[in-house]
Amino acid sequence: MSLSPLHPLQLNPETGEPYLRLPHPHQSILITPIRPVDADARVEILNDARVYDYLSGIPHPYTREHAQEWTKLVTARSDELLQQLQGPSHDQPKVVDGCPVMTLREVKEDGTDIFIGDVSIARSSFVQIVDPVEKARLRAENAARPNGDPEILYMIGDWLAPSHHGRGIMTAAIQTLVHEWAVPRMGCRKILVSVRKGNVGSRRVFEKLDFEFKGVLEDHQELTAPGRAGGPKWSLEIFEWMYRE
Repeated sequence: MSLSPLHPLQLNPETGEPYLRLPHPHQSILITPIRPVDADARVEILNDARVYDYLSGIPHPYTREHAQEWTKLVTARSDELLQQLQGPSHDQPKVVDGCPVMTLREVKEDGTDIFIGDVSIARSSFVQIVDPVEKARLRAENAARPNGDPEILYMIGDWLAPSHHGRGIMTAAIQTLVHEWAVPRMGCRKILVSVRKGNVGSRRVFEKLDFEFKGVLEDHQELTAPGRAGGPKWSLEIFEWMYRE
């Protein structure tokens, strides 16, 4: 029996929405596409200092307009990936350049769900590189690699509502995203992530997932997002993951 072209994504039988389900004991958590109705919850969470204080690219204050623009951008990308997955694949799972689901939701006992955060994977922005010319060169080189090239360097973006911190949810979400999707459907073999120094929760997540600590870049990142420019530079902790057979 042949697998669905969307495998391992499952489809909601009522809405047709694709999703990945986290394993036990977090099986009530799904990773789904973004939804326009998430905007208000997204605004509330991303204006909480326990979240935005560790996300360098988030404007502050984060407005409904920011959320709506982000939703349009991500929806277009998700739709593009789903379309690619449905195309001809010559009986082999098609390798794509991203994951069409990125939004974390908790399903309640009555079947309704609530938005609780995001987890995503994309080609690296090379945040660890200071020199703008070298950064641009590396990004262009990385972007030019064909889908599935084992030399592509990826990065992960993630954040979770404070109401759900400390439960192991993000560890399970990244584990699922990487091993259920990124490895088999993207050909992902290398990931480099940066964590703001002092973000103990995120550091522990990546340590649990066997990301190797590569060092600290002191006073490295200058914030440029609206409402946040001009502050002290962030120190970043760098972690690397390499696929092992």
